[in-house]
Amino acid sequence: MGVLLALWEELRQRSGPFHVEMRGASMWPAAPEGSLLAVTPCSVGALSPGELVMFRRGAAVITHRVIRVTACGQVICWGDALLEPDTAVRAEDVLGRVTVVKRGALMVPARSVVRASMRTGWIAVRRMSATAVRVARGVHVRHGAGGHEG
Repeated sequence: MGVLLALWEELRQRSGPFHVEMRGASMWPAAPEGSLLAVTPCSVGALSPGELVMFRRGAAVITHRVIRVTACGQVICWGDALLEPDTAVRAEDVLGRVTVVKRGALMVPARSVVRASMRTGWIAVRRMSATAVRVARGVHVRHGAGGHEG
């Protein structure tokens, strides 16, 4: 485990892009399992909502979509296929922004993945579905407060 984290730290210090194979289904359909991701190191201040970001969470490396960057420099992310957002990501855990998603022979700039997700309404539909699941579970959503109350 320590070797993997040391490797990620080395990658984080690089100025150029590195490539990683996507594992898991949390970013389906934008980046399905087996996709090759080109990741470019960047600062938290350079991230924008809708972009895909790779970050470290303990010993795991995760790629999810940026929802917002807080005033204190933390990143709020959400996997496209997940029902709940992630807890805040610290700036020092951000490894970089995904610039290209390669699926088989198809290479798609990550910005296009963002636009396609917004154009098709996938993100909005998924969020509405997540809200419906929470309501069905008896968890009420407080609008405008950004939180939940049960």
